Formats: sequence, structure tokens, C-alpha cells
Amino acid sequence: MLQQIAQHPPHQTTPLRVLIDLTSLEKCGKFLQMSTPTDDPEAPDPWVRIRWRQAGAAFGGVVFGEERVASTLELSDLATAWAIRERVQLACKLLATVPFELSQGRVVIVQADTEFGTVEFLKRVRKRCWRAVVGMRCNRQMQDDRTLKQLYRNGKRGQQVFLEGMSEPLTVSWFWLKRSQGKRELRFVVSTHPYEARLSSATGTQALLH
Repeated sequence: MLQQIAQHPPHQTTPLRVLIDLTSLEKCGKFLQMSTPTDDPEAPDPWVRIRWRQAGAAFGGVVFGEERVASTLELSDLATAWAIRERVQLACKLLATVPFELSQGRVVIVQADTEFGTVEFLKRVRKRCWRAVVGMRCNRQMQDDRTLKQLYRNGKRGQQVFLEGMSEPLTVSWFWLKRSQGKRELRFVVSTHPYEARLSSATGTQALLH
């Protein structure tokens, strides 16, 4: 990816998007090359192991797999899976793996789902002077003791809010996500950058990226 960008550099105003997400690797004997099949006690742990059975409701069944945190880099029409780590807490460390030559002098937008809507993650992104656009639970508490869900009836998209535990304001928006059997689910998304909110199709963070 770095070689392609060096040969055909996108315009400097094109943002770099860092996508952070949870994924589950199915265990069907397909990842032997990622393990360390040895009896050597000094050998590192296998990169892929079975630890628990994770419910995969989004896929209509149960996924037998290892839950991982994955990052993907997108710049213009180029995209690549960049890094994978074991636990959600390591998502912050994935940010440090983004190449400086890609982020230098460029807007960096870190998009992540609800699992990463923590105070620590948002602060880490902001500390790098990047922009975070992250999904947020509807019951997330604000400093005035209200929850985000209460904004649906008494607030407006694009307003600034202060979440509990944060001293900097966040821009909030919401949208209805279409589920199976015609059902809808109210979803919230926040941004560390004051984007203008727009009612968008149910594509998560795009509710603020207009």
C-alpha cells in the first residue's frame, strides 16, 4: 500500500480513515499457518486459538472463533487490513501502528463501533489530533445525568454534548438502523470533530460524515 501511494499519491486533502472493528476468526483448521505447532515451551503462543464460543447474531447463528480487534486503513481508493490484536483494550495500541508517512499533514478519521466508545479510546484519538467518529450506546450517561436516548425526543442532531468522564464536548447524531423482519433500531454516533449532522442511510458513522 505504501509503495502504491508513493507512486500515485492522493491529494493532500484526502482524509486517511482508520477503521477499528471487532471480528471473529472461525476455527475450522484453516489457520494452521498462523499457529506455532511445536512442543517448545519457549515458543510464542499460537496467533489463533479457540478460547470461547461467541454468539454471532449478525450472521444468524453461532460463531466458534477467536474475537479479535482489527484495523483497516483507507486512503482514496486504496484499502488494506493493517493490524490485528487480541483484546479490545489493545485497540488504542493499534492507533500507534498507523504509518507516519500516511498521516502526516492529513486529516485522519478514526471510525469505530460501539465497543470502542470508551473515554480512554476517545482521549487517545484526540491526543493524536485525529478525529474519532464512534458508535455509542443509547444508555450512555451525560454529565447532566441524562442519557443519549433522551436526546431523540428533546435534542437535535449535530448538537454538542458532554459525556460523563470527559471534559471535551462531542458532536452527537442518531439514525434508525434497519434490522430483519422490518424492525428498526435507534443508533447513536459521536464525533470529536464538530461535523454537521445529516440524516443518512443506516451506515453508522456516515450519519455524521456529511
